Amino acid sequence: MLIFFVLICIVAITIFALPHIIITKNVLPQPLGQWQVGTSEIDWKSPDYPENKIIANVWYPTAEKSGNYNRYINKIGRDFTDPIVANLVYKLIFLLLRCVSTSPAFTNTTPIQTPDGLPIVLFSPCFGGINYLGTFYALEFASHGFIVIGINHPKSNVGTICTNGSQVKFENFDPSVFNDPDRLEQYIGSVTRAQAINISAIVDEIIDLNSEPESLFYQKIDLHKIFAAGHSIGGSASFAACGRDRRISKGIDLDGTCVDLDLEIADYTKSRLLLIYADREKYKPKNKKGIHQYNEMMAIDKKWTDKLNDKANLQKIWFRATTHYSFTDLPILINSTISKKIGLAGQADGLTVLLESARVMIDFLNK
Repeated sequence: MLIFFVLICIVAITIFALPHIIITKNVLPQPLGQWQVGTSEIDWKSPDYPENKIIANVWYPTAEKSGNYNRYINKIGRDFTDPIVANLVYKLIFLLLRCVSTSPAFTNTTPIQTPDGLPIVLFSPCFGGINYLGTFYALEFASHGFIVIGINHPKSNVGTICTNGSQVKFENFDPSVFNDPDRLEQYIGSVTRAQAINISAIVDEIIDLNSEPESLFYQKIDLHKIFAAGHSIGGSASFAACGRDRRISKGIDLDGTCVDLDLEIADYTKSRLLLIYADREKYKPKNKKGIHQYNEMMAIDKKWTDKLNDKANLQKIWFRATTHYSFTDLPILINSTISKKIGLAGQADGLTVLLESARVMIDFLNK
């Protein structure tokens, strides 16, 4: 009986200590731009949920330096529900992130006013991800004079919250699609198109925000500088939205696959695209099944990237010694040793990669 009790205590201590070992405390640095950063929320109407609006996070430049820093994860009970944190360890990790990690952004401050308005970036996370994982980029962009809207796409992202407090859960999919290139191409294409439609819907909301006197962003948005960016499939959707919606003039894809972008109807004649690659070959899967799936995915990606290259002003950049998740907050949120061991980051320093990729993207958007 004593041994059983001791084992229970060891397990309990391990579970509660594990998040403190995994999570790095207060790792988000002060952004490098000239402005302070404010943060708030906006609502947008998804075409799939016309009866209820979706909540999005927004970051923006402000001259005010007062109030409290925002929590990295705000309102944990609202933002994370089943199934994503059914596991106790995940709940403890997210709770610790909320308790110990803050974002250097002031809540509900006033955006700066400029003669021509502020450029705006619509940022989409990876498939199954959440908009918080792009906070580093949002802070950096905002400090350099951009408004950034962090989007969660219903069904293909977790933590998608409606204004009535309900959550649109991540829609499970059949993992066997990875064994069939045609099915995989079709599935990724369907998710990409759905997210691109959502991005256009948010552009509609932006126009309304700019014209409504009671809006935080009343006459503060440059409607000629609306950009889309995203990680993984969120980046693919940004490209697709750029080709479908002429109001979006530039798109950035952070290591996403260029799959089924409706190139027959897309128009990239007046837009510019930036594709940032991780070091894919260096960190490709090692096992036989993983290599097969990787090769199939890369063949599909090359086919569509070549097609896109013929139709669009496409710039490509590779970052050495990086993995797919190097372009998220994860390499600086997670203990670096653990992060590298579980494959979240390559050999490149996580913060250095984020800073350099942010600089490249800001330069691209400002040209």
